[in-house]
Amino acid sequence: MTGVGDITMAKECNPLVPVICRLTMITRETPDTKTFRIQTMEGGKPFDLAPGQLVMLSVIGVGEGMFSITAQGGDWIETSIKKTGMMTDALHEMAEGDTIGLRGPYGNYFSVEAAKGKDILFIGGGNGKREVKEQIHAQAQFLCPEIRHGTVRWLRTLCGEVSRWP
Repeated sequence: MTGVGDITMAKECNPLVPVICRLTMITRETPDTKTFRIQTMEGGKPFDLAPGQLVMLSVIGVGEGMFSITAQGGDWIETSIKKTGMMTDALHEMAEGDTIGLRGPYGNYFSVEAAKGKDILFIGGGNGKREVKEQIHAQAQFLCPEIRHGTVRWLRTLCGEVSRWP
């Protein structure tokens, strides 16, 4: 593994070459928005990302687009995508088990260390609230040792949702 800042990615991962991945779960959030869970063909996480980073998704024969990561686990990443055009229409037609190309990670990220001891205000709405939720989760894990050790906490986001955090 090689480190890039505090981000780690596999040595063989070239951010300019798409990695073929599988859609392992697709959740319809609203009539025009779906959340796509993505894993490598081997069933692993394509690469580690920090809150605020982006990926390029490609649908063969259709195109490529940049999307935010809305959640990640030990062996998967997720992105929520609103249907807005040819590329996103093609993604919305895909089914669990279909393959896509994935490149990244790209962009700067939000440093949890830099926020220590400071007041933090999170603002998000629409599809963007999921990215805010991922950042709140990262901050909570870094700043609250009891969360890092598995204590369940309840956080209320600015949009009024109640979320359970492991």
